[in-house]
Amino acid sequence: MLRILSSLLFVMACCLTALADDGAAIQPVDRILLLGDSNTYAGGYATQLETWLTIHQPLVDWTIVNHGLPSETASGESEPAHPFPRPCVHERLDWALEKFRPTVVTIAYGMNDGIYYPPSPERLVAYQQGITRAIEKCQKAGARVFVLTPPMFDALPLKAAGKLKPAGEKEYAWFSPYANYDETLGQFADWVKTQGPHCQGVIDVRTPILKHVDENRRTNPAYTMAGDGIHYDATGHRIVATAIWKAWKLKPENPVGTDADTQRAAAIQPLVEKRQKLMLHAWLSHVGHQRPGIEAGLPLAEAEAQAAELRVEIRKRLSER
Repeated sequence: MLRILSSLLFVMACCLTALADDGAAIQPVDRILLLGDSNTYAGGYATQLETWLTIHQPLVDWTIVNHGLPSETASGESEPAHPFPRPCVHERLDWALEKFRPTVVTIAYGMNDGIYYPPSPERLVAYQQGITRAIEKCQKAGARVFVLTPPMFDALPLKAAGKLKPAGEKEYAWFSPYANYDETLGQFADWVKTQGPHCQGVIDVRTPILKHVDENRRTNPAYTMAGDGIHYDATGHRIVATAIWKAWKLKPENPVGTDADTQRAAAIQPLVEKRQKLMLHAWLSHVGHQRPGIEAGLPLAEAEAQAAELRVEIRKRLSER
């Protein structure tokens, strides 16, 4: 009995301490929707964010839904060689806003919006218009909006595989991109950071990713976080999650700053990941989309019931730590 009471008091103390900071950009009542392409769909940074929030605020039922979709753009652009027209977030955004009713939305696009071509004024304008339109729709629906800069395109592994194309080619694609495609993403990111869309916050994920890769290549010239140049690995997802955590002014500043935090996060992260994937596919199916080849999700009510059971198990694991 004493052990149970002690665990309960610990959990309550963590929750009250974390919630004492009212300067955070998100609150327990928020319904958070993460929009983006395949890097968002992969679920890594969504899982990290929910894991960290849970270990520091274990009594809060955070609603964080990953709504990423592979191949998607904000611009509506699509390269000729793509096997199907790239889906555009605007094909499903109205329905997502109506059905999910988010109070906070993150928007993470850019990697596909340049369609792997050299920089061009036309594609820059299409990206700007797509992001701006998405922000306006979300804000009109009552949501606070945070825009992530595009990440890094890493040409190094594709150069080694001989898949890059020089300037002046007639066509490019995700499997044969422009050799310096990261210039296109840099152009998009500069607009987000400097001229900036009118939103509640810009979250720069590109700068810490570039910094991390540069630092590691000083000792390992072959270092990469994206084996295909596009999809960043677990380290990349952690960098993105950390950037969001800091931008939202969440406490503590280092979410896993102690050994105890790290152990608690490791104990629950597999369950959080399972819950995230469950709700990702349920919401994608519930809202609808035009991207072929995506796993169908459970009916929303069934998925929510299973997610609630997972939350009980997550809290049980935390109480045992």
